[in-house]
Amino acid sequence: MANHTGPSGEIASAAGPVFLGVLMTWFLMGVYTMQAHFYFMSYNDPLFVRVLVITVSALEVAQWITSTSNAWYYLVKNWDNVSVYIAVPWQPPALVTLCGITSMIVQGFYAWRIWTIGHNAWLLRLVAVLVGGVSLMQGFSAITAAALVLRNPNTSEVSRRHELFVVWLAGSLTTDTLISLGMLWILFKARVNSPLQSMKVIFNKVIVNTVKTGAATTITVAVNLALFGHAQNHRYATTSNYLQKLQATLFHNAALADILSLGTP
Repeated sequence: MANHTGPSGEIASAAGPVFLGVLMTWFLMGVYTMQAHFYFMSYNDPLFVRVLVITVSALEVAQWITSTSNAWYYLVKNWDNVSVYIAVPWQPPALVTLCGITSMIVQGFYAWRIWTIGHNAWLLRLVAVLVGGVSLMQGFSAITAAALVLRNPNTSEVSRRHELFVVWLAGSLTTDTLISLGMLWILFKARVNSPLQSMKVIFNKVIVNTVKTGAATTITVAVNLALFGHAQNHRYATTSNYLQKLQATLFHNAALADILSLGTP
């Protein structure tokens, strides 16, 4: 029977999440590329929305490259070196920074959409304000934590900045939940108010897509938050590696301007 307590077992335990994370990153990069292509071929949103989509796309490419570089560092360059998991290379803090920036853009865009579509619905306006405020808090927490770890790159520093990472993940979990609830309310009200059966069918499809994407993102953040207590084992690397990709997928749901603008709560 194989011994999983030796150096090879330790390497497999630490490298496994990195390997799974980069696999999911490549898979979701393909999904995102198809979404982006469909968006640019099918929609003609205002210039600032298209600029945001281009910005998010650039951040996604940067995340994809950084995640692959991170996997190469651990799985190829330093595969047989257990001690490499004590230090923190530049890639993990860069991934956290990219995720924080992307989440602020995506969640801020959702806050704006909920505010504008909500019209005079005070509860939706409150949701939009909460999403915007908490989004800024979690985004800057991620950037600050990543900068501090980059200045002192080791797992002890990650533990010392535990509160900042928790604020990032808990804030992201809160905003993703509020966004999903707010968008579902808007879509359900629009479906009820639509006189056309064909539009009700479209709204049903958008509602299902919103539920699936929102649930996937929320669950990923929740799992990442739960696993962060075991950061010394790098288990959090699986979900944190592709969290940004799910945030970007959520962004393309918000870009369905011609559908969402049809309904008024």
